[in-house]
Formats: sequence, structure tokens, C-alpha cells
Amino acid sequence: MSLIGRLSGWRSLAEQYPREGPPSGRAFHLQSARLGWCDYNGALTINVVETSLGLAVMWPFRAGHSPILIPWSDLSVIQVNETRWCKHAVVRVGPPPGVRIRLALRVLEEARRIRPLAEKV
Repeated sequence: MSLIGRLSGWRSLAEQYPREGPPSGRAFHLQSARLGWCDYNGALTINVVETSLGLAVMWPFRAGHSPILIPWSDLSVIQVNETRWCKHAVVRVGPPPGVRIRLALRVLEEARRIRPLAEKV
């Protein structure tokens, strides 16, 4: 798991955006996302907070995956995809490291609800 954390970009995000303390905001449990080329299927808790997006890997898979908290100002939507079965968005985390994260579109919709003035996300 530690190698996956390094190869996906999670580790560099955790170094730049460490989460301090317990999570807050609206929690989406058992979520899936893709970081870089690695899929985290049903293994994430995603927290939507007014100021940031939190990501944490479930306990059995957490090695090499410290919880992260990314400010909305460092996220940019670069693509939205809708198929018959799912809707997801790809966001770029920047400034560098520039990792791409694909997550459920409803997470970003919840962010817009919590942050009604959000233009960027």
C-alpha cells in the first residue's frame, strides 16, 4: 500500500496538504476516486468542508496514505464526464505537484451547496 501511495501521488499530496485533527464537514463514506493511475474503489472517506476537500483511506488500506485536506483554492475542475451509470469530475491539484483526482460529481455538487459563491469548483 505504501508503494501505491507513492506512485499515485497521494504521498506528495499528504506532504503538501496534511490534515490536522479529526475530519469535519459532510462525509461521504465508502467512496471511490482515482489519483494518478491508481483507483481507490470504495476505500475512501471524502469530507466536504466550506474551505477544503478532505480525503482519507479506510483503516485496513491506510499504510502510506496519511489523511489530506486540500483547500478549494488549489483545486480546478478540468473535466466532467457523465455516462449512463456514473457522473464524475476530474480535478487538478495545484500549485504543483499537479496530481489529478477523479471523484464523484455529487461531491462537487455538495461543495457548491456548502459554498454557494464557489466559482472555481
